[in-house]
Amino acid sequence: MKLWLDDQEAAPEGWKRARSLVEAEAPLRGGKIKELSLGGSALLVETVASALESGAFTARIRPMTVVLRGEHPAAARSLDNARRHWAVMPPPAPPQKPSKRGVLLRFALWHVLGFAVVFVGFEAWSLLRHGRHADLVQRFLPDRR
Repeated sequence: MKLWLDDQEAAPEGWKRARSLVEAEAPLRGGKIKELSLGGSALLVETVASALESGAFTARIRPMTVVLRGEHPAAARSLDNARRHWAVMPPPAPPQKPSKRGVLLRFALWHVLGFAVVFVGFEAWSLLRHGRHADLVQRFLPDRR
């Protein structure tokens, strides 16, 4: 995806426009942006460049091509630092497929827990409603007379 980040000019054909860092934050962290064109007011450019630098340092923002439109020396330094961080960043790990054993274990655990919750709920209802255990449980309890 191509993102045009500018608070003054409209985006050209084929670009998605964002007017502030808040609008651009979700796509930036999502990792789907391949190219970013940065321009507009000096405050916006420097804020976004600083956010890109810190995101690259913490590996929250994946590598992308950033084109800086206009003269912004502080933003250019931040983007150079971000490029250095991206250059040494390892590629993202491929998603792990859960093992069959783990899936089976979770399946069994959820069913056992579900049965336990239903059983305890039924017993609580029986004790509150009738003042004694349910007939099924009464069969297994010793008679205490």
